[in-house]
Amino acid sequence: MDEPEFCAGCLRDNEETNAVAWCSNCSEWVCKPCGRVHARFAIPHKVVPTKEAKKLSTSVLQLSKNCAIHSDQRIILFCIQHDTIVCASCVPELHQNCKSVMSIEKVAKGVRTGTAIDDLETRLSNLCHVIKNILSENFTNISQLEDQKKQIRKKIKTIRQQINVHLDHLEDGLDNELMKSFATLKKQSENIKTDLKNKLDDAEKWQNDIRSLKEHGSDIHLFQSIKFLDSKTHKQESEMPNLQRRTKTPKMVYRPLKNAIEFKTILPSLGIIEIEERPSLETAVHALDIEQKGQCATVEGAVTLMSSFETANLNPKSTINSGCFISRNQLLLADTTNRCLYVCKTDGTDYIKIDLDDYPLQVNIYDANRALIVLSHTGIRVFDLNFLSCGNYIVKSRDCASITSVGGRIWYTRGIGTLCEIDIDGKDLNTVQPKCHLNKIAITSTGHIYCTSLNFGGEDIYIVSPDGKSKLFFKSPQLEKANGVAIDDKGNVLVSGSTFSNIHKISKDGKHSESILTAENGLNHPSLLSYCHESKHMLVANNNGKSVLIYKI
Repeated sequence: MDEPEFCAGCLRDNEETNAVAWCSNCSEWVCKPCGRVHARFAIPHKVVPTKEAKKLSTSVLQLSKNCAIHSDQRIILFCIQHDTIVCASCVPELHQNCKSVMSIEKVAKGVRTGTAIDDLETRLSNLCHVIKNILSENFTNISQLEDQKKQIRKKIKTIRQQINVHLDHLEDGLDNELMKSFATLKKQSENIKTDLKNKLDDAEKWQNDIRSLKEHGSDIHLFQSIKFLDSKTHKQESEMPNLQRRTKTPKMVYRPLKNAIEFKTILPSLGIIEIEERPSLETAVHALDIEQKGQCATVEGAVTLMSSFETANLNPKSTINSGCFISRNQLLLADTTNRCLYVCKTDGTDYIKIDLDDYPLQVNIYDANRALIVLSHTGIRVFDLNFLSCGNYIVKSRDCASITSVGGRIWYTRGIGTLCEIDIDGKDLNTVQPKCHLNKIAITSTGHIYCTSLNFGGEDIYIVSPDGKSKLFFKSPQLEKANGVAIDDKGNVLVSGSTFSNIHKISKDGKHSESILTAENGLNHPSLLSYCHESKHMLVANNNGKSVLIYKI
């Protein structure tokens, strides 16, 4: 940006003093004395030297401290639910029902070490990388187009040459056939001509014989000659019709094929030139976290509501008590009321309904192509995510209730007292009987299984180690009727408590816990929990399965 000229504070007193720094809190230029004053406020302002301030873009440097809606009001608050900064006048007008409105000073505390700045820096780094890759590809487009032009021209000429060769071949073939036909018919005509000349010679000779005998021969010799020649003449006369027919030489006719005559219609062109879109740099573009636009939580450890929808949008009578992420922005939801599944976006739109023959109790992702469905009366089936259809049963039982999977390992509950491990083909691998009545389960990448309990009160969380040993992991009265359980990307255990409508995050050693969502955030008897490690989003079935919430944690 341009070199600043005067201190903003001094200008308000009609004094022109050269500025030497920028106050980040006030968004104005300051001189050296004013800069010292700003740095000595009760809450010290951040004064940035001119050299560093000049590195900032104008749009960032001139961010307004006033509300975009109420221009005379200063920005002093932040609504976590809507992820937006507001003034005091915005709250009663636009955020009267929001439970999570905090002072901007409190929200900004810890921003330098929070997830928001890390997420944004990562996204910007990815964005720059993708743009550079696209630019690099763009620079090579002209040379690639030149190559493509040469290749297409060469191919057109090749096709033309092939057509010429083929036409020459056809012409040669017809010409050979014509010459053969001509030679055959010519030979036939020559043979007839020779035969006729011989017969003509004989007839003329016989005429001379008759004339000579009439003048000089005896009557008896003449009589004998007449009888002899009469027989010869009769024979030749009888042969004349056949010879006459043979002299009618067959006519050679050329009948071109219809395709040859109408070749301009059949082959109006040697082809067309099309411009095809190329799926270039798909991998790099997919790496961009586009869903994060405007959705960065700015509080250390804060939870941001990303989207929500009523299950009535899917079906007026839908009850969603189970579901999972099948991609960054797609969900697989189980409707226990209508015996069906839904595949939809994380905001509930673009949904597809898949009818089932049994009631789905739980769904769980297995890999990029398959999910697992626990059905109330029939067992566990594989669900094909590509064709959105049910596959084979890997367990046939009426006692299956909950299921979890990670890295190809599948565990499910049989009844309320047994944990069973199987492979994707349904082969039994292991059986464990923990010291609790099992409710929902979730497995970590290390093979540890966390279980919510149906014990009295339902406030106990148990852990089953890979060797099959189980023990109490965590217990809290605030988790009465603990239901859903999931594992986040750091190994923390997420548990929903139905009675007090909350969600707890428990450290993987069980020593630390915090309530990250409560009834004040809009929770009402949450059940299902599912976590997407790729997007760091948490899926919550809320209000007894009548609404779905997506949070960034």
